[in-house]
Amino acid sequence: MVAGGPGKHSVFWENTKFPESDWLREKLKSWIRRGLPVKDYVRYPMPIAVSPENIMIVVAGGEKSGHSYWLQIHGGSLGPATKEIKLPTNWETLLKKAEEDLGPLSP
Repeated sequence: MVAGGPGKHSVFWENTKFPESDWLREKLKSWIRRGLPVKDYVRYPMPIAVSPENIMIVVAGGEKSGHSYWLQIHGGSLGPATKEIKLPTNWETLLKKAEEDLGPLSP
């Protein structure tokens, strides 16, 4: 389960649905023509993701506000994908520069 406890993603998912519109119908048709799995999940109002578990909420620190973003799975994918990343060798230097630009890390 995600940090924050059960139901956090569900509340977000239930309250962030696209109403039926020409734009949405055309977008969904284009995904269906491309053979994406969204064809099995079309309904109105249209959820931003197939299920609550397909939403990731990212929050980053620093003194300035606005360091957060929500992510949905686009184009009919059925779940999040992960990939290992390698940190650059100068990672610590980059973190120090970020602290100078954005403010210190929270304790």
